[in-house]
Amino acid sequence: MILTVVSHGLSGYFVGYVDVREASRILNLPDDIVCLFLLPVGYPHEEPTEKQLKTIREISFGNAFDCGGEYGETTCRSCF
Repeated sequence: MILTVVSHGLSGYFVGYVDVREASRILNLPDDIVCLFLLPVGYPHEEPTEKQLKTIREISFGNAFDCGGEYGETTCRSCF
């Protein structure tokens, strides 16, 4: 859904923490429907700036989170 929103020049984001009872009341949902998250959509207030992306090594790991510097690095040699 987010990709479709952005492709139409809009902006949106997931709200994962929702007061389920309050959201259901505001949206007037029937008892058998539950709102698990919200997806507000609208036109951005300002143009987004270009993000500085991190490398795959900075955001991921494989096999072990931290080898304690055993290999002179903060992640295992088997990581990416």
